[in-house]
Amino acid sequence: MSEQHEPMPEMAPQPATDHTGALRLGIVPLRPLKLGDILSGAWQALRLNAGALVGVSLLVTAASEVLTRLIAGASASSATQVVTSTAVDSTKVNWSGLWSLLGSFGLLIVIIGLFSVVISGVVNVVVPRAVFGHGTSASAALRGLRPSVGKLIGVSLLSWLVYLLIGAIAVFGIVATGQSGSLLVLPVFGIIAYLATAWSFAPSVAVVEGLGPAEALARSKSLVHAVGWWRVFGYMALVGAMTGLVLGALTALLATVTHDNGAVDAVVTILATTVITPFTQTVQTLLYVDHRARTEGIEGLWRVAG
Repeated sequence: MSEQHEPMPEMAPQPATDHTGALRLGIVPLRPLKLGDILSGAWQALRLNAGALVGVSLLVTAASEVLTRLIAGASASSATQVVTSTAVDSTKVNWSGLWSLLGSFGLLIVIIGLFSVVISGVVNVVVPRAVFGHGTSASAALRGLRPSVGKLIGVSLLSWLVYLLIGAIAVFGIVATGQSGSLLVLPVFGIIAYLATAWSFAPSVAVVEGLGPAEALARSKSLVHAVGWWRVFGYMALVGAMTGLVLGALTALLATVTHDNGAVDAVVTILATTVITPFTQTVQTLLYVDHRARTEGIEGLWRVAG
């Protein structure tokens, strides 16, 4: 009789690893990240979640362009009224035209701020999930963003209120002290650059951890300093320089093809919002993931992204 052999049990598939042997479930390996890991991970996030990241950004861009052009038309009309009335009688202020002009600019700032909140929020819903190999559709990303909209608006308002307060103090100092007050300009820029970097994780904290505006800013500062303020500043400055070069090259290329500066500006704006803005936000979110994993471990993020 021939011997009968039992079939060999099937081996479970081995989890993916990178070249260092670190576990990799999604867009980046689960180990301390280097700049190359973060840049490639940001690109993979956009490629694998194009509907949520690029698609939502494209919708935001289209809506923003339409509203901006409508508001710009109203602003131009108000500005013309103010200039014309001033030319006729320089002692009389056209308050209705001036308030209309200021209202148009204020509305434009609010619209840009709200669209920025949408893009930032969607990125912070998608990217932590993408780290663990989960894809996210545009509708799922928007649903995930909904509970955090108020917190994100609060973070934006609170941080800009602080920046404006610092700027107002500097302007008051310059006016009060004359030429010597101009020495305040560099320290003010330094303080704002420091705070902007220290608070750069606040949107991620608001979405991922659900903290309120003040707590998110404080938590962001703690996480940034836990690994290194200069690291975050350097990485984001480098990404800003890279994207700036891309936009500059594109602008120069389009300018040689067409003489319509309005068309060039529109194309550059669309590219910046549709691709470059979510890419930059994704880099920022991956830095948050990396700093949190380095200091607190990956388990908390794993539970959130599951």
